[in-house]
Amino acid sequence: MRILLLDHLPLGSSPGGEETARLARGLRHLAHEVACLIADERQSGEEEEFPVHRVLFHRDAPAADLPFALPAFATDSPGVPTFFDLSDRQIAAYREVMRRHLDDEVIARDPQIIHAQYVWLLGHLALETGVPYVLSARGPELQAYRQDRRWQRFADEAVAGAGKILAADEHIERELRELFPHASERIALLAPADGAHDQWIVRIAAIYEAVLRERFGS
Repeated sequence: MRILLLDHLPLGSSPGGEETARLARGLRHLAHEVACLIADERQSGEEEEFPVHRVLFHRDAPAADLPFALPAFATDSPGVPTFFDLSDRQIAAYREVMRRHLDDEVIARDPQIIHAQYVWLLGHLALETGVPYVLSARGPELQAYRQDRRWQRFADEAVAGAGKILAADEHIERELRELFPHASERIALLAPADGAHDQWIVRIAAIYEAVLRERFGS
């Protein structure tokens, strides 16, 4: 399969980003074609194991794609905004720039399936591409959904169009079913990789295949 992974975090700076990198490596090991589109604060100076398209955030760098610091759900670092801190104009700019880069990747890679991390803005942008997609829910975005109504439409529509929504643990699975009862049959528990890493990758690849069969038939 040709697979495009989306994440609003750098690949090596957080557990979530590291999980996306592990997923990309594992899928490549199974001979799938994998590329990533991520948000980051800088370009990598190292040779990549797989294609990585970075959308750059920086308030001072002229070459940045967006002129504000990379947002997070929560932060203790001064000057780093949370998604709650973003103005409506910044959210619109975030969506527009990420959409443009995602469109470029879809044209260049022609993915058969997209896997977006978090039930979030990138999942909504995946919906807009028309490519079948899977979402992974990690938890912080569900709290944001409850706290800030600006995010609710994006999450609702992303869930409605997703082939599968994967919950990282049982608590997140219950919360997903509470927030999105209409999508209950497409919500599945799939914990992050642990010692059974190979089995985790095989299960995710099987989910992709099932989503494609559901969309296009055998």
